[in-house]
Amino acid sequence: MSLFSNLSIGSQALISFQKGINVVNKNMTNVYTEGYKREIPTFSNFPTAGVDFDEAKRVYDDRLLNRLIATNQEKSYYETLNSNLGDIEQIFNDINGNGFGETLDNFFYSMNDVITSPDNLASRDSFLYASQTLTGRIRESYEELSNIRENNQKSIQYDIDQLNDKLQSIAKINENIKMNQNNDSALNNSLNERDKLLNEISGYIDTKVVFNSDGTVDLFSAKGHALVLYDKSFSLSFKTEPQTVSITDPDTGDILTYTKNLSQILINGNNLTQEFQRGSLGGKLATEKGLDETIYNLNIFTFKFANEINSIHSSGFDLNGNAGENLFINENSLNTTNIDASNIKLNISDPSKVAASDSTTDTHSNNENMKTMLNLKENSFTFLQNQTFNEFYNSSIVADIGLKKNHIDNLFNEKNSLYESTKAKLEEISGVNMDEELIRLSQLQRSYEASARIITVTDELLQTVMGLVD
Repeated sequence: MSLFSNLSIGSQALISFQKGINVVNKNMTNVYTEGYKREIPTFSNFPTAGVDFDEAKRVYDDRLLNRLIATNQEKSYYETLNSNLGDIEQIFNDINGNGFGETLDNFFYSMNDVITSPDNLASRDSFLYASQTLTGRIRESYEELSNIRENNQKSIQYDIDQLNDKLQSIAKINENIKMNQNNDSALNNSLNERDKLLNEISGYIDTKVVFNSDGTVDLFSAKGHALVLYDKSFSLSFKTEPQTVSITDPDTGDILTYTKNLSQILINGNNLTQEFQRGSLGGKLATEKGLDETIYNLNIFTFKFANEINSIHSSGFDLNGNAGENLFINENSLNTTNIDASNIKLNISDPSKVAASDSTTDTHSNNENMKTMLNLKENSFTFLQNQTFNEFYNSSIVADIGLKKNHIDNLFNEKNSLYESTKAKLEEISGVNMDEELIRLSQLQRSYEASARIITVTDELLQTVMGLVD
């Protein structure tokens, strides 16, 4: 082998090991960079040509990435739902005085003073105050539920906007991956960004990822609707559709009707709302469903409560011997049609108009109508699942939310633990270990120095040979 060949081999090795050192330095620089996958410099050995830098091999496990995406979809779903259920639970947290269970008890309890002293205006005024307080707490509960629902829908729109941006970014990264097939550094950077975005997208929706042989990806919804096809992304859109709810009271035949705005998520005009069962969007759609159920129960409670109280109160007589008026009305129509949690209003402010008597005679001492009204507390109603007012409130509103919250909380902790363990495993494989990098850097530096030494010695030999010629 000639001295010039030695120079060529040494120079090639010097360049190759310098590239390897650059790869290690890149790893060490990105030790704390989220989503960065470490790279290992690989070399090819040729008997007659020495060492050649082969590639910066990205350390990557697609099975773990797929598992991370799947667990993140579930974790994000339960995390979102758990947080929102906590907000709903606070509205009816009677332990902290946030619910209206105690106010409902006080309403019925205030009737006892009127029964004891039917002609006492202070007792009657206390009854009206308890009635006003109860209607206020019911409406306050409804307004808080409505605010959560409105904010939830705004949050859905925000998530969709963010998701659309990330889908566009995936399409752009696909182009970069295709373009940088022969550039290890740029390609690996694009692949890292791709994986980071895929994990972020899985936090929004349940998606299927198809990994292509060239590193590009195609994304689909759970039911196969295209989200990204190479360099083309498909945007999601959001709208609300008014829906009328009608419920018939089997006890009386009365009908409650109210309107709610139903969330819809669309792709290319196709309503795919039912497809979103995971991710934060799935959690927010599930939150809306839970809110609708709670508002539904609150409305039928209010509807039944107002109608039953009105039926008895309007059949009695007030302190002046006049026929009793409806105690509660619909604030919007000023009658008893469609009284629900959003519009219930106390109709009487004059304590003398409380219809405690069931007769026009001796209205100052007759308390039979008030006794009949008090008995409603123990009555069960088909419309309320054969429960009393208190039982329905406690089981179908308070306990129902609490049980769901506890169940979802357990599921979230389970999925979050699984997600974190998968993430740690992926980090263990793909993350940068400074000790390993320092060892590899030391090895490469020695190889670099040895290559430099070969060039130096060869140059000295050439100088000696040239001197002999002279």
